[in-house]
Amino acid sequence: MKLHELLAQYTWEEVVRTLKMLHNPSHIKEASYKKAVSILKRTKWEESEFRIAVGKMQDDEDEPRINEEGCLWDIYNVSGIRDDDETIYSLVAAPWREWLGMEIEEETLLEHEPLIVLAECVYEMTWFGYSERQKKRVLNERSKRKK
Repeated sequence: MKLHELLAQYTWEEVVRTLKMLHNPSHIKEASYKKAVSILKRTKWEESEFRIAVGKMQDDEDEPRINEEGCLWDIYNVSGIRDDDETIYSLVAAPWREWLGMEIEEETLLEHEPLIVLAECVYEMTWFGYSERQKKRVLNERSKRKK
């Protein structure tokens, strides 16, 4: 299943509710995620050589644990992988259209709830902004500061 297919199965409200379950609710700006999910649903996807893999970083317990803010204690890592390549890639700067065309690893979908996979992908995709334009601006500013 590709990310755009998974995205089509859920509303922005479901994504935001899951993000608030996974992360500190006060850090999740509903209006910003509504905008981002709306843009993503309208974005034309393109094929990618990467596949999305999501893994739990915290521990291997079967039952999720809840922290004092009411968020899941489990921490998920979203990565990009390619055939015949053992390197694990960060996808945070990848264009959204490419993210949307990425296949989600079958093991990821077997091990984690699809809505959690989607929410973590959206969280990672919006790390530098809630639109491609905003993300590009932030990445360009960071690039200029490093020079």
